[in-house]
Amino acid sequence: MHQLRSKLTITRFRLVATLLALKVLLIPAVIGLLFYAYTTSNHGLIKLALGLAGLTAVIGVLVWSLASSARCPLCMMPVMGNLKCSPHRRARPLLGSHRNRVAFAILSKGWFTCPYCHEQTAMQVRKSNLLKKPLHPHD
Repeated sequence: MHQLRSKLTITRFRLVATLLALKVLLIPAVIGLLFYAYTTSNHGLIKLALGLAGLTAVIGVLVWSLASSARCPLCMMPVMGNLKCSPHRRARPLLGSHRNRVAFAILSKGWFTCPYCHEQTAMQVRKSNLLKKPLHPHD
């Protein structure tokens, strides 16, 4: 299982995964709330639903901007980006999207399977070999 380079990279993956999961959960909630508010003619709920729709749009822009930096450590593809590349033949989508599977796996399991190279990556920092001395030309 592959590991990530730094704690900052892990934080970036978890942030993008959280925002993507929040967006996926907010979209049906906003649609349902908007439908209910419209059928009951509740103007307060309509304003709330439109505010949540705006928040969902802002989250979508954040996911779009941050997802390109969350890359698989092996194939270097942005695993939560909205690419139109061909996924691995064994990669399965969740709710119609491969990036949803990655996001929910990061949040629930602490590791994910890249939809492009189909390799697993743990949300852990790589252990570097600290016992090796750096090579100096004058040694």
